[in-house]
Amino acid sequence: SAVGDTIASVAVPFAIIALGGGAADIGLVLGARAVPLVLFLLVGGVWADRLPRRTVMIASDVVRAACQAAFAAVLIAGVGGVPAIVAITFVYGAAEAFFRPALSGIVPQSVSPGRLQEAYGLIAITPAVGMMFGGILGGTAVALISPAGAIAIDAATFVLAAILLAGARFRAVATAEPGGSFLRDLRDGWNA
Repeated sequence: SAVGDTIASVAVPFAIIALGGGAADIGLVLGARAVPLVLFLLVGGVWADRLPRRTVMIASDVVRAACQAAFAAVLIAGVGGVPAIVAITFVYGAAEAFFRPALSGIVPQSVSPGRLQEAYGLIAITPAVGMMFGGILGGTAVALISPAGAIAIDAATFVLAAILLAGARFRAVATAEPGGSFLRDLRDGWNA
């Protein structure tokens, strides 16, 4: 999905321009993804500590797939325009806010303690690899298909990611106590 995210990032400006929007609209759509990420990242972290992380990640991937499919549908149908895309992108950003802490927390469940540094290193370079291939594929998809088609490809990458996560095996770990205070956990996350 890192490749798919970059494909979509290339397509978004073209999609907004195709709808008749301008630079301010592009900025609004990009901000609509970033704001919920900042607002909900700590909340996502608390839930990732309370629920099975794989479940949180799969749910996030499903929501983001649905968001990108809805984004593509808005473009294809030509209804809703920039306001609909801003709303869809806001939900996408909120789902991403739950995925990121779950990903960080699931790494120790997937590799031995001696390989954690390698695993985190691999995760750190994944966005750069995604940008490299996604940029090429995004430009190609926009040129050969359409911005909507490129964004639909991103939706498909999230479906694939959810399927792969569903089949992955992780070591079980203790989650936060169900009776613990959500607000206390949120405060502890903020302090950290």
